[in-house]
Amino acid sequence: MKAIALISMAAIGMICSAATIKVENPLDFERAGELAEVPLKNIKSQVKGDFVILDKENKEIPYQITYDDLVVFPVTVEAKSSVTYTLKAGKPAPVKPVVHGRLFPEHKDNFSWENNRACFTAYGPALQDRGERGFGYDMWTKSVTDSLVLELRYKASVDPDKKKRQSLHKDYGNGGDPYIVANTLGGGTAALLDSNGEIIFPWCWKEQEVLQDGPLRFTVRLTYRPVTIEGEEGVVESRLITCDANSCLNRTEVSYKGLTKPHRVANGIVVHQQNPYAYSFDTAKQYIAYTDSTDNTKNGNGVIYIGAVVPEPVETICYKPVSEPARDALGHILTVSEYTPGKDYVYYWGSIWEKNPYAPANPAGWDLYLSQYSDCLKHPLKVTVKK
Repeated sequence: MKAIALISMAAIGMICSAATIKVENPLDFERAGELAEVPLKNIKSQVKGDFVILDKENKEIPYQITYDDLVVFPVTVEAKSSVTYTLKAGKPAPVKPVVHGRLFPEHKDNFSWENNRACFTAYGPALQDRGERGFGYDMWTKSVTDSLVLELRYKASVDPDKKKRQSLHKDYGNGGDPYIVANTLGGGTAALLDSNGEIIFPWCWKEQEVLQDGPLRFTVRLTYRPVTIEGEEGVVESRLITCDANSCLNRTEVSYKGLTKPHRVANGIVVHQQNPYAYSFDTAKQYIAYTDSTDNTKNGNGVIYIGAVVPEPVETICYKPVSEPARDALGHILTVSEYTPGKDYVYYWGSIWEKNPYAPANPAGWDLYLSQYSDCLKHPLKVTVKK
């Protein structure tokens, strides 16, 4: 989640060997593990060269310098409270990666990424070139929080020894892929709507560029093939997806280059027949939620909590039945907003498996998580750097 950074300087050009970083939480609930943000230039105005961030017990706090020149670090701040950290010159210790993602060409150009809450996949050109219709995001389950699993899973799925080969769709101890996407929006994909209110499915990405790969924040830019949108040719969709440590949701900026007319844009979660009434929403907090029972309810897969939060104005939230068969999909729960050409549509989407230690106890707990996430977007952490 974004944090607002403020800086107080004693004098222009003054460089100090030590300073403080104060993080304030204006909300009436604890913010645990959230990444605070501060511009790198604000840090450098106080400490020259390498630096470390220390808590009140003098313990070093891990941080990352992002591709867009921010310093991000995890904080835990109690309700309506603040925490102060020491900023000083020093060589930071190596940070164990909590996020990771890349292209996996060995599996039909899957682009997959993960943090300590879940794994996600966006389908690539190899799948589309085969004629398969994989539109939406795939939700992979993850039950461990202290290690990365994608590299191990993909490696095991193509093991030369077929007796040792492991299916990506089975749980071998840390989760798997029991989620059904098919020709739907999957777990939170955005898509334009046509003049009749029908979903214009976005197919698969054409190009990918990893902008940063951890250790605390991962960002990828996905670019899609040119399409024709209601007579407008050559429209190219771009998605900038950011996954933070300790968050169930991905921040996503969507734009449509070449589109000249305003359109309605939706983000949606597919509703499956295994759990047809397990969706919920809140028009005030602007979130949608769904409890997915996975592809085999009798296989001990448990449920996946899926959700999306939209900080921008939302016209409506609705359930829309599928217009054509899509395996066991019945419809989508959608948020619908106005998209203005030349601007980004920003929203957050993601999931967590009930077997993850950080999962809520029930759907009501997931609703609470999304409601508080919405509050956090409206009231970001306040970060002040000063001498």
